[in-house]
Amino acid sequence: MSVPYLIELMGLIGNITGTMLSFIWPALFHLRIKAQFSSDQRDRRFDYFIIATGICVMSVGIYYSSIELANAIQYGQR
Repeated sequence: MSVPYLIELMGLIGNITGTMLSFIWPALFHLRIKAQFSSDQRDRRFDYFIIATGICVMSVGIYYSSIELANAIQYGQR
């Protein structure tokens, strides 16, 4: 038993989870933890910048991974 288009599907899943693990969640956790102790605006702005960058990178990755998966399905490449 095999999964068709596994490479393209793993690229899509890896893009979503990798970006969230690398950019979005650490900054969110930092915001939640730091909010209890201080309210430094500079740290918050930097965390929001990292989150926004992560969302942009993830959006671009999802777009190109989806195109690659659609092309593989359309042309039957494995």
